[in-house]
Amino acid sequence: MTRKQSAKKSKSSRASLGKAHARLAKPRQRTARGKRRKSNALVPTPPERTPRRVMVIVHGGGDIPENYHEGLVNGVQAQHSKPFDFISAYYSDVITNRERSIAPRVESPAEAKFKADFEKQLRETHARTQSDNQARGIVTTSFLGIDNAITDTIKEVVVYLFDQSAASQIQDRVVAALDQAAQDFDEIVLVTHSLGTVVAFDALKQFAHRYKIAFWFTLGCPLGKLIMTRLRASDLGEIARAHVSCWYNVYDTNDIVAGVIGSFLPAPDLHIHDIFVEVAPAMPSAHDYFANPATHAILAEALK
Repeated sequence: MTRKQSAKKSKSSRASLGKAHARLAKPRQRTARGKRRKSNALVPTPPERTPRRVMVIVHGGGDIPENYHEGLVNGVQAQHSKPFDFISAYYSDVITNRERSIAPRVESPAEAKFKADFEKQLRETHARTQSDNQARGIVTTSFLGIDNAITDTIKEVVVYLFDQSAASQIQDRVVAALDQAAQDFDEIVLVTHSLGTVVAFDALKQFAHRYKIAFWFTLGCPLGKLIMTRLRASDLGEIARAHVSCWYNVYDTNDIVAGVIGSFLPAPDLHIHDIFVEVAPAMPSAHDYFANPATHAILAEALK
């Protein structure tokens, strides 16, 4: 081999080694199937998924039918562009069965005091409402059955507040509805009415950490009155912004049961919005938030 041929072969060998080294130093990118993929290809960002929301509905006291939610659902649906999911909790049978029980309960001094204090608050609210309406020139027909309304309201609340067995059963049903919602959906829009607001309050003080509640609506809520009578404390327990993002308390001043609650429940990280709506000029219609179009509009907005 001549010197010229040897130099040419040496140059060719170095070039081959250089190419092999380059291949080792810069391996090809591959997909899961081993195919070559362009290194500068842009990977599209998947669109952000809208959280699936469900409305959990909790009724108030009284002899309530199991299909109580239909009017509310239809009213909200009429103002909402798309169908929505809902779960209704039902506990009226527990209260009515207790009220119809043959064996009378012995009334404790604490129960007797609460009934007197609560009745006083309800009557004062009714008298103040009538006076305010007259001062504004609003003519309303005083509800002739106010005595019966007050008696029934007290009776329903007392069963829950002083019968621990009934209270436990009622809370279990509300918790079961919330658990189902948390299992099947991403976020909850909680709608509670009257005594149902108290039941939900008691349950969430213990278990709010289990749920992601985007909105909590308390309609015709008596919590302020219960705090004034010392039947409920103002501490919120597990109820915090991490678990309940927004809390709206909807009330009508003509409703003798309802009232503002923000001033009774100080929450450093959770602002309670008290919202007035005019449901009706007098009781008992003023307490029927489930049939009120203004309330339907507020709830429909939360489902968007």
